[in-house]
Order: sequence, then C-alpha cells, then structure tokens
Amino acid sequence: MPTTWNLEQARAHFSELVERAQNGETQLVTKHGQPAVYIIAAHQLKHAKIAGAKSLWDVLKTAPRSSEDLFERDSSPAREIDL
Repeated sequence: MPTTWNLEQARAHFSELVERAQNGETQLVTKHGQPAVYIIAAHQLKHAKIAGAKSLWDVLKTAPRSSEDLFERDSSPAREIDL
C-alpha cells in the first residue's frame, strides 16, 4: 500500500517523497481528501514501457494501485434529452 500524503504535506516534504519513490515505495498525494496523483520512480515507469506498453493507457493500467477503488462511476441516471 502506498504512503499517502495530503497536498500540503507533499509540498513541505517533497524531497522525502521523491526519495521514497526512488527507493521503490509508491507515493499517493491526495487533494481535498481524494486521491490525486501517484508518484513512482522513473525506472518503474521505464520498466512498464519496456514490458510491452504501447500507450499511456497501457502504462496507467499497470501502475501500482492502492486497495481502494480510485475511479467510482456515478450510478445516477444520465440527464434526459428532449428530442
């Protein structure tokens, strides 16, 4: 599970955050309590690309994740369209 930082903490401790990421520990930065970005080491991204990724989507699909669902769909009905 990645280390989680709120945006203010990440700004104040950016060097530490980068160092941890370079040591292979995924870092999660939240904004307003919601996951905003993951920070991973460049070599991890390069490895993902070398492993057969053909696009940014392929890289993102293989990026480290937390156990929580980051992308929840809104289950409310779509708006009605007058035809």
